[in-house]
Amino acid sequence: MESTLWFHSSWDQLQAVLVQGSNWPLTPLSKIDWQKYLLAALRFGNHKGASDHSELCKNLVTAEVQYRFAIPLLLQSITAIPKVLLAPMNIMHQIIINKHGWVIKKDIPTHDQSYR
Repeated sequence: MESTLWFHSSWDQLQAVLVQGSNWPLTPLSKIDWQKYLLAALRFGNHKGASDHSELCKNLVTAEVQYRFAIPLLLQSITAIPKVLLAPMNIMHQIIINKHGWVIKKDIPTHDQSYR
């Protein structure tokens, strides 16, 4: 990668992450903060893109489960999982170019915490 990206202004930082790994010095949440974040996420629900297209969202999540990228949990059981945090869902509308050069529209589920 260095031969391609050596000139990029962030190459030194990227190289450090690739060689040493990334460091995320996070402070554990207190029980009160955890409960506050969890309740806020439950109240917020999903983003408008997922809420307005609930059938599409359901189909996308079903595919995520079938491909083993997600595990379905009942919303009622969420609060029983210690220190669980939620990320509201949204749907990203993208285009991809396949190996034949065809432009294809694609919707993908995302977990978007920009509601904070």
